[in-house]
Amino acid sequence: MVLNVEGNTDRQGWVVWEEAGRYPDAIVELTSPSTANVDIGKKKDIYEQTFRTPYYFIFNPFDSKSLQGWELKNSKYQEFQKNDKGWLWCNMLELWLGTWEGTILQESAVWLRFYDSQRNLVLLPAEVAEQERQRADQEQQRAEQEQQRAERLAAKLKELGIDPDSV
Repeated sequence: MVLNVEGNTDRQGWVVWEEAGRYPDAIVELTSPSTANVDIGKKKDIYEQTFRTPYYFIFNPFDSKSLQGWELKNSKYQEFQKNDKGWLWCNMLELWLGTWEGTILQESAVWLRFYDSQRNLVLLPAEVAEQERQRADQEQQRAEQEQQRAERLAAKLKELGIDPDSV
């Protein structure tokens, strides 16, 4: 992740020499048993000593308890302490980084997700859109129910010989 950059530039990835030498502000590495030693060894050293990336996180999606993170302080990575849920706080983002179990893009798994300072899940754009769609559906149902209630009331008034339009 790189903060304070133009978001409208098409990029397939972050290439330092194409970005005026700008290095990432945070790196989240998804690892596996076959890459873990390099990710926590050589790569971590490069991010600390060469990139000087302020935040480095590593997570093995197949081990929900594997989340680790470091913050660069005085040119050295200091390991984060996890909270009671096993999450890590990122001061720069003012967000927690933690695991969440659920379905994304029809794939059920344990995912790495962001949480706000009150520990509420930060929704993905598709989740926000789905929430909005559900709210719109609920509002439409309420409007339809209100219309049906009004029609029933009008019918009852007519039964009683009262013109509903004159009331």
